[in-house]
Order: sequence, then structure tokens, then C-alpha cells
Amino acid sequence: MPHNSASDKPGDVLWSAYLKASEKGDRTRPKDWEGSAGGILTFTGLFSATVAAFIIESYKSLSPDSGDQTVALLSQVLPAMVNASSQQAVIMINPRPFQVAPLAVATNVLWITSLLISLFCALLSTLVQQWARSYVREVNEHHATYGQDLRRRACYHLLRRMGVDSYGLDEFVSWIVALVHLSIFLFTIGLALFLFPINTAVAAVVLGLLGLFALIYTASTILPLMDESCPYETPMTRIAAFGYQVILRIHGTSWTEVFHKTLHRFHGHWINSRFISRERRRHDFTSRRDVQDLDIGKFLSERRKICLWDYTGHHVPDDDFEPMMGDLVSLISGARSEGMRNHLCADDALARRLYSHIYDSGTTANPDLFAFISTLSSAMLKQEVDGLIKRIRPKTHLSGYYIGIIGTISRISKVDGPVQVLAHLCLAEVRRSFLLLCLSIDESEIPLLSMEQLSRLYEDTTLGDFELKDRHPIGLLHMMVVGEYYDFRWNFWDNMSILQPLHDDDCCRTCKHPPSRESLAHIAACNALTVVSHVLTMLAAGRATGESIGPHLRSELNTTFAKMTSLMKQFPMAVGERKASAPEFLSVLQAAGVLDEWMQPGSDLRTDSKHGVLHDYYSWAPWYDECIDLLRALAQNVDFTKHRSRRSSFQSTPIATSAMPSSTNPSPYTSTTPYSHAVSEHPWLTPPSRQPRTLDDQPPSLPIFLEGVVVDGDRSASTSGWDPTCTG
Repeated sequence: MPHNSASDKPGDVLWSAYLKASEKGDRTRPKDWEGSAGGILTFTGLFSATVAAFIIESYKSLSPDSGDQTVALLSQVLPAMVNASSQQAVIMINPRPFQVAPLAVATNVLWITSLLISLFCALLSTLVQQWARSYVREVNEHHATYGQDLRRRACYHLLRRMGVDSYGLDEFVSWIVALVHLSIFLFTIGLALFLFPINTAVAAVVLGLLGLFALIYTASTILPLMDESCPYETPMTRIAAFGYQVILRIHGTSWTEVFHKTLHRFHGHWINSRFISRERRRHDFTSRRDVQDLDIGKFLSERRKICLWDYTGHHVPDDDFEPMMGDLVSLISGARSEGMRNHLCADDALARRLYSHIYDSGTTANPDLFAFISTLSSAMLKQEVDGLIKRIRPKTHLSGYYIGIIGTISRISKVDGPVQVLAHLCLAEVRRSFLLLCLSIDESEIPLLSMEQLSRLYEDTTLGDFELKDRHPIGLLHMMVVGEYYDFRWNFWDNMSILQPLHDDDCCRTCKHPPSRESLAHIAACNALTVVSHVLTMLAAGRATGESIGPHLRSELNTTFAKMTSLMKQFPMAVGERKASAPEFLSVLQAAGVLDEWMQPGSDLRTDSKHGVLHDYYSWAPWYDECIDLLRALAQNVDFTKHRSRRSSFQSTPIATSAMPSSTNPSPYTSTTPYSHAVSEHPWLTPPSRQPRTLDDQPPSLPIFLEGVVVDGDRSASTSGWDPTCTG
């Protein structure tokens, strides 16, 4: 069951899940620290007493023995007394100077060092107990202080938890145990050295037992490296793992990569976090005690966001997964969240859950799911492409499930439903991200795909198996322009573009491979036009039914239109590429209510909407200006000469709904397809109407305009009120 409380707010799902997931750790970790520290204190107390008793006996060998000095003196006095009566000269023998035996020095060094280490471990154990109690006390205090404010509670807890992990308190306790083991080994070696001058047989027995224990300890250290299921482990296992990783990776791998990876595994998250960030400031220290005035936006650095997700993401129940997407979108938005987006793109478990939710929900999916994919698309493939350009192997790669997610969204966009336009906006944002990625790549760095490589790319889009490898990402852009998702993979039937054409020519109606830099500008323009076209269709339907735009869509439209206008500037179209308008674009302008004014001879395209569905939002919609600016940018790339010269032959009429792009698939579903069992639950899985074609087939002929109707298989659009001869 999902964790819900009365104080939870709609945007607090992620924070509530984090606090819920951390409850067990807050109970068990301090107990583990105190338990380990208590055991060390008990052992070191007994062990130190034993070592001290041996030291009391052995330290005497470091200075002259008074008994030996007395014996030497008597040995000289007795001859003198005997010779005094005989009047003979007394021959005095000088005693040998005192010398400390090397074994005595070694024994005392080992034992005294062992005693000091043992006492130091006892001191560290008391500190660990104090830190554990302090951790529990501060977490409980802030739970009581900020009980109703989940975000502040979670931020404070995250700060403390990251401090524990960054400074390696768990590893610190394990190193105390390692020091205790070291003190025992020093004592046993010293014991063997102490016994050799006394009795060789006894010393040999002790040395043999010491070798046996050392063998068992070494086996317990190495076995976990050979078998991951081995339960044995010692504090020296990590050091052994360091050397083991160096040996395994030294061949065919750069020293930089070896050093980074081995250090990361050797010392876990502590070393990695210390290398990643040096941003711990005085504010961080004071905010551990008081987070009343904490700025959550500034507090959540990229490293903390990643830590928050790693602790929380896999503990969120399915019922809270989709509502959590809103929180996650806010975490990955912005230029400073690139690392967080890369981290999520490589999270295969997240991708699997995301695919499952979108597939099962379909047209009733949470709008935040589409916003999440749109925001995440800017990081898709970027890390892999950067690795290809720099000729280094990327640390992570895009989960293949995201290719299936985009495909499922493309199927959802074909079915009428509450999220249909959001699905179209999501797809447009993904295309925009892929366009910008292709723009950043020089052909000398990554060559374009051949037809054979493009065919292989489509074959590799099977769910979960996709990896870009060394291929140019322009193949995925081709997939988003002409491909269709079906049978859990992307398929390629012909070169006809699925986007709304800006020009009435092959440049916008087809997408030939390999695309040139100029063709990318046409794809960018058609992508923007498709967005406007679907939005106007939705507005026209809403006007007829009296439905209003939802809050999610209102927030998305302003951002989407602005991004598409910026994209047009990044892909400028040459003057020679500005061709006659396609009827579909004229229909969009007419629906927007700007066609009459913009078709006037000498028009500067500055006129706003005078009628039509867009005019209804003239006075209050924040995205209205962005939409008009986008249409203006599109119109500036079109040659209206022929249309304006024939303006007198046109009679503008309100746009019919059929003039806008058809969203539903007109082809009936037949039970002979492999998805008859799922169509009733997932209508967006209806198979495509186009028949498969090979990559070598020529594209079909262009649409034919007859009596204002565009006829091309399953594509149909009305150009009501327009003379077909004006198509240019």
C-alpha cells in the first residue's frame, strides 16, 4: 500500500517516499554503529590488559638487569678477597658493556605498538557511540520541529545522510575493526619472537599456529573476490579488491580509467563523492543544526539530487509512481541538472517502470509522465555521443527501454484522448533534442549512417536491447520522422514524413537518407508546424465542446512554442530553400486567424489573429504571443508569391475540423495481427495501415489534390475554401 499521510501535499510524493524509505536505515544504522563500537570496546579492554602484562615482563630486557650487575660485582669482589691474603696482584676483569638484544627490541616494539593501537581503537569506539547517539537525536529533533513540512525534513535528513556517506562512517567503523585485527597480528608476531630465545620448540609451535591463522584469514579475504556468493569477508578484502581490479583492467585500458574505477570500488561512495564535489561550505555545517531558513532550490545541488533519487527511486510504490513524476520533473529541469538527467537516462530500473506505466495507462496516463520524458530527452544519447567524439567509452548508455517509451507515446498520440496533445508535444520535444544533438556533431567526428547501418539501427530498437554504440544519432531522428512503432520495435515502411509539411515539395513531404544539413532545417520547421497544427485541432475541438485547456497543457504550451521558435533560429533556412507553401500550412494559418492578413500583398506578417480558434486566447493566454511568433517564423521561410498573386481567387472560410491532421488511425483492426489480445485494453497498439517496404524501395508518389482533398493512402486533409491550383 502507498504511504500517505494527512500532511502530504500533491507535490510531496517524492519527499514522502524518501522519508519512508529512510526510516529503516535510521533505526538500523545507528544500532549497527553502536553495536560494533560496543563489541570493540569490550574486546580491546581485555586484549589491552593481556598485552600490558606481557609488556611488563618484556620491557626489562631493554635496560641492564640489576641482578646481573650484582653477580658481576660479586664475581670481582670474591677474587680480590682471596688474593688479599696471599699478597698476589688482583687481576680485574672488566665487565662487558650492556647491549640490548635485537629480538628484545623487535618484541617490545611490536607489543607496545599493539597496545597503543588497541587503546586508540577504544577511543575511536567511544567517539562512534557518541556520533551514533547524536545522529539519532538530531533526526528525531527535526522530525518533531518540521513534522508537517516534508520537504524541509527530507532536505535536512538528506544533508545528514549524505554527510554520513560522504565521510564514510560505515567504512570508518570497519577500519576500526581492521586496526583491532592489526594489533592482534602484531602481538602474536611479537610473542613468537619473545619465545625464540627462551625455547625454540615452544616458539616453533606458536609460529605454526600463527601461520595457520594467517592462512585462514587470507582465504577469508580472497574468497569473496573469486565467488560473489561467499559470505566471508575481512577488512582487508577491500585492499585486496584494489589490487585485483588493477590486475584485471591493466590490459587494454587507460591508466586513468583504471585508477578511477579501482578507487571507486576500493573506497566506495566516499572517494567518488569527494572527487565530484568540493562545495561543502560553512552554510552546510550550520544548516545541519537549523534548516528553518533553508533555500531548498539552492540546497539541492546535482550531487544531492542524485543521492536523493538513489535512496528513494526504487522504494516508491506503483500507486505513487506517476504522481512522483511531477517532483522528478522539477529536479531535472534547468541547465545545472545535466548530470541528474544523465543519471536517470542510464537507470534501467526506472526505464522499465516508466515503460510499464505508460504502456498500461495509455490514453489515461498521468500528464507528468510526458513532461518527464520531454525534459529528459535533452540528455538522451548525449553522454554516448560525447564519448564517441572524445574516443572514450561512456560510463553509462541510454536504457533501451526509452526507445520503447517514445514509440509507445507515438502510438498514444494517434488515439483521441485527454493526453493526446501532450503526447504530441512530448514527441516534438524529443525530435528537437535529437535535432540539436545532430547539429552539435561534425561528420568528420561521427560519420553518417549507410543504408545498411540504418536498417540495422531499426532492427536494434527491440525493447531493452538498444544501444547507440558507434552510430550517428541522426538515424534516431530519421526514425522519429518516418518510422512507426509496432511489434515492440520501430519499423520503416517508406520515406514519407509523418510531420505536417511546410513546403509543397519533397523537402518537407519526405525524409530521404542520409539527410543533409539543409534537410535538418526542413525537419525542424515541420516539427514546429506539427505542434501548432495539433494544438489548433485541440482548440477547435474544445471550442465545439466547451472544454477548456488543462493546467498541465497550459504550462507546456508556452515553453514548447518558445523552444520551437528558438529551434527555428538555430536551423536557419537558406533563401533558395524557401519554397511554396503546402496546403496544410495554409490551413493552419487559416485556423489561427492570420491567413487573410498575411496573404495581403506587402504584408510584414506582424498582424495578430483577428478570428479563428487562436483569437479566443488573444487577451489572456500567456502562450498566445509565443504561438504567433512561431507561426511568423515559419511563414518567413515560405514563398507566398503565387498565393498572394492569386489572392482575389480565394474566399476564406472557417477551417473545418477535417482540415487539421487526423489523429486516429483510420484502418480497421483485424484479428489476424499478433496483438488481438491487447487491443481492447490498449487501443493505441492498433497495427499501422501502411504495408512494410524495404529500405531500397522508392517513396510513393506525392499526394494528389482533387476538389480540396489531399489523397494519399491513410493521410487525408481538407483544404476547404482554397483553390487547389494555388499550391504552387
